[in-house]
This record gives sequence, structure tokens and C-alpha cells, in this order.
Amino acid sequence: MKKIMPLKEHTKEDKKGVYNPESYKNTVGVIESMFLPHLEHDFQNFVSNNESVINTYLYWKDKIEEIKYRLNPTFTLAIIKNRSSSPSIVAKVKWKYQFKGEYKKTPYLSVYIGSLENYPKGLKDSGLFYDAPKKIQEYLNKSCPVQFNLD
Repeated sequence: MKKIMPLKEHTKEDKKGVYNPESYKNTVGVIESMFLPHLEHDFQNFVSNNESVINTYLYWKDKIEEIKYRLNPTFTLAIIKNRSSSPSIVAKVKWKYQFKGEYKKTPYLSVYIGSLENYPKGLKDSGLFYDAPKKIQEYLNKSCPVQFNLD
């Protein structure tokens, strides 16, 4: 059994406690030339041997995250002025999941909430804060329902 020695304070005369840039360069060189290639090779072997398990894990992890996010999506409300009709209130819903089978280029979905005729106080209308989450849920359930790929 190896005895653990207490740490001692290094003095100026003690060369072991002095920073040596050559020693650092040698350590980095050994890591880059010997250790890192073996580590990368072993990692690639692990991934290739366990690819189906890793893909299944990632799929279910993402699906659970999506379902949790659907319970309380992040959104902002804005008033959009239309040329031919009264201004509308639209929710910009942050969305990083698949929409109609594909990932969107923009990370937001625009959801129509109502017109200013329905909410005369605009964004300060109290009914808006009850209606907006419901309308967003309806839109998500209709336009991009939860889909499971069980292949």
C-alpha cells in the first residue's frame, strides 16, 4: 500500500514547484499524439457498436422534452396591422421541434389569436392572457400533433 505524503510548500530553490513551459508543451504533445487518437477511436467503436441504442435514447429524450414543452410553450404576443381588415393579435411561439414532418427554418410559429375587435384593450386585455394559451394548444394539436415513430 502506498503511503500518501502531505503536500509541502515549494520554495524558490525547489525546481519541482516552478512552472516549466517545456514540460507543458511535452504534456500537450503526448495528449495530442497518443492519447487523443486512441480516445477518438474507442469512442467511434462504441458509437458504431451501440448506434441503435444511442438513436433510441436520443429519440425518446427529444420526444419527452417536446411533450413537456407543449404543456407550457414560450410565446410573445404582437399586434399585426393588416391592409384590408382590422389589426390582429398574433402569438409568436418558440418552436424547435418538427412541424408537419419537417424542422422549420425559422424557430417560431405564428398563431392567430384574434383581432383587436375581439380584444379592444389590445395586449393589455385580461381575456387575452386566458385565451392565448388555449388557442396555441389548439393550433399545436391541429397543425403538429405529437407523432411517434415506433419503427
